[in-house]
Amino acid sequence: MSKFAQVCPLHILQQLPSQGGHYHLILAHDVLQHKAEFRKHFGPRYNDTVILDNSVTELGSAVNTDVITEAAEASHANVVVLPDVYNNSAETIESCREALDKWPQALLSRAVMYVPQGNTWEEFLTAATALGDDRRISWWGVPRNLTDKATFGSRWKATHLLHLINPDRKIHLLGFSEENTFDDIRCAKFIPFVQGIDSAVPIRAASAGLKMGLNLKMPPRGDWWETAKYVPLMSANYEWMRSRLHHG
Repeated sequence: MSKFAQVCPLHILQQLPSQGGHYHLILAHDVLQHKAEFRKHFGPRYNDTVILDNSVTELGSAVNTDVITEAAEASHANVVVLPDVYNNSAETIESCREALDKWPQALLSRAVMYVPQGNTWEEFLTAATALGDDRRISWWGVPRNLTDKATFGSRWKATHLLHLINPDRKIHLLGFSEENTFDDIRCAKFIPFVQGIDSAVPIRAASAGLKMGLNLKMPPRGDWWETAKYVPLMSANYEWMRSRLHHG
């Protein structure tokens, strides 16, 4: 059974049913802005999966080692995402190899997630196989931008490919694609070795007064993260998403 990690400001997460469950994805740069709050909220959650993302989607590039280390300590994250480079296979390989060699033991003692990137199947396969056997990595991350590319069109094949390269790693789908929520949910629900998927979409939709659905068209993100306030529709949209993953 795949799990859903709701990505949203901490004050909203705390008002969702069961405070967002036991599967989470949090953003490194957001943690540093609210360290005390994250430390208090996630401190007792020893049985949860807490994935610390490198904020590449939000900031355009991954945060540096000092930021990810400080954020991991403050949030008690137990899975840390390596610094991939959006749409760039060669730079992703180089960046992640450097991180694995230079990250402090405080980070490498946690589970580590590798997110292969690429604009073509050849580039993606090159990135995947480059670190496919590295025993310091225990998770695959499948980026959402694959679904938005005509070359891929879905994460279905890419996810199976990663499982073939190293079936011992857990797999997480990073975010919803721009326009194909159906495929996002299909891949998360029906690929048995996928642990879960994350997204801010159900909560952002509620801020705009929109009910969650498979054909949802989202408005631009804008300053939503900084200005979002809880409304009851957020809990309804969150439960809608969880129910699509948890039931037959």
